[in-house]
Amino acid sequence: HWAHVGDTRFYVLRAGRLIQITVDQNMAQLLVEEGRITADQARAHPYNHLLDQCVGCPMCEPVTGSISIDQGDILLNTTDGLHDALSEDEMKEILISHRGSAEELGNALIRAALDTGGKDNMTVVLAAV
Repeated sequence: HWAHVGDTRFYVLRAGRLIQITVDQNMAQLLVEEGRITADQARAHPYNHLLDQCVGCPMCEPVTGSISIDQGDILLNTTDGLHDALSEDEMKEILISHRGSAEELGNALIRAALDTGGKDNMTVVLAAV
């Protein structure tokens, strides 16, 4: 089970595919949903960091869901500092190619994001099944 608010993302790497489970709750995503900009344009849009939901706001309504977890899955939770700096393909490549502990894998993701010039705070939470 998961709950989501804001622009922290939850992904599952399964059988070589990185699947984004949550949808950002920001104004750029609303423009994507309206068809006014593309998902790629949303990454650099000025409204990308303007949240319409966040923990602590008076009208916070978390989105919840459930997923099945399979042997071999990698569960990944990232803050926008990481997933704004790396594309999903870049994250997937690191997750697939890197060997080591979950801590080493998380460090590899953060190093790659910093190497692209990422400046925002970055948090990565990983679990391997």
